[in-house]
Amino acid sequence: MVGSEIDESTLNHLSNALKLANRTHNVVLRRFGDPNILPYLHVTLAFIYHLSSSPEAMAYLAPDFPWKLTAVMLNTFLRSFHSHSRIESQRFPQSENAQVRRPLPEDYAMRGLLWVDKYFPADWFSNDKIDDDEKHFEVASMSEERKERVLYLGCRIAARDGKWLCYDSDSHQFSVSPQYDILSWMSTGLGEDERIEANAF
Repeated sequence: MVGSEIDESTLNHLSNALKLANRTHNVVLRRFGDPNILPYLHVTLAFIYHLSSSPEAMAYLAPDFPWKLTAVMLNTFLRSFHSHSRIESQRFPQSENAQVRRPLPEDYAMRGLLWVDKYFPADWFSNDKIDDDEKHFEVASMSEERKERVLYLGCRIAARDGKWLCYDSDSHQFSVSPQYDILSWMSTGLGEDERIEANAF
């Protein structure tokens, strides 16, 4: 049993933390197609991508994480996205023009954390011409860049044998493995219209 080496008090704290996190995910992920949640989704998927390489960690996180809602959300962003080769590639998505490359504001917030050590390219923060105020400055193009990032991370997580998220490179659609193909309407508070939209995927 995975929890046999962890004391009961620690397990209780972990359980409570996971419940809070998953309830938060359930609230945020029902805002289908809302670009305002992209920074949240980006950071969340970056964290999960790191954990997905650890079966021990996923044994705790995976069972109650809202995978179905995540797949639905990713598919709503795919509707207006056409550069599928970029998100399906193992290469970190970034502009081919080095002059316009710049980290997203949340990239700076995640910088230095152990769980993004292998996520960003080695030279991602090498531009020392960006001052502190600019690091948190939002520009219109960041919304599309974030969509690409979350879709890329979705593909990377799905590449972990499709244990949680799945991605079909022919239909360019996300789905989930059978045990996670459920939606808890009571926990998400979705209305009838949102249920219909979610079931379309």
